[in-house]
Amino acid sequence: GRTVIRFDEDFAAGPGPNYWVYLNTAPVGEESAFTADTGRVKIAALKSFTGSQNFALPAALDLARFHTVTIWCESFSVYIGSAG
Repeated sequence: GRTVIRFDEDFAAGPGPNYWVYLNTAPVGEESAFTADTGRVKIAALKSFTGSQNFALPAALDLARFHTVTIWCESFSVYIGSAG
């Protein structure tokens, strides 16, 4: 009964080091919007650069607060992509 974020089989991201999945409280479409969102929550490390993957969300998380799922490169502080 846990809520998950699911990336479908057509998911693809360019390879890089230390990619993480975040939930953002505001729309994100670029690095400045990501870094400005002080309410963002770090969910998990990206499991693969392609294909299906699931990320379980903490049970206490209020999903109504969040707008966007973002992939962020921790090593280089670079915005990779997002979906809302």
